[in-house]
Amino acid sequence: QALSIGFEPHRFQHGIGRNAFTPLDDSQFSRGNAGVRHNERVIGITEGEHANAYAVSKLWRHEVANSFIGDRPIAAAYRPLVNLAAVYSRQIDGRDITLVPSGWTYDSTFVLYDKETGSLWYPNDEGLMSIQGVYFKRQLPGLTFEDTKWKEWVKKHPHSRIMK
Repeated sequence: QALSIGFEPHRFQHGIGRNAFTPLDDSQFSRGNAGVRHNERVIGITEGEHANAYAVSKLWRHEVANSFIGDRPIAAAYRPLVNLAAVYSRQIDGRDITLVPSGWTYDSTFVLYDKETGSLWYPNDEGLMSIQGVYFKRQLPGLTFEDTKWKEWVKKHPHSRIMK
């Protein structure tokens, strides 16, 4: 199936194995700095009056944080190998899914899977596209986020929550 949407099987590389990185599920947040230094890099997202920040130093060890911005299920992702940060919706067909690092890379970019169906997801210009499984060729949209320093983020969003 992957080849039918432009993926070549020999370009998949196996990393350190499925579940080698434990994603942060239902991430806990706090107000204040939660031990984040002023110059520390964060991924920030807003929706309405809600603002969340994710310290890249914490995502480094987990690669994915499954959480919510308001009522919207989202995943903040960071791939240290290629310095790629992104935020994705985790809802498809009215169902919340949980994104997890698959242990696979394709051209050095992470491939995620969802716990509910095992479908594989690969980043593209629109967000994440399923390249195998129940959601084959379906899309999870990427969301607008800011890659900045904590001090800059909290200056613009003083009521922001930060992932612990």
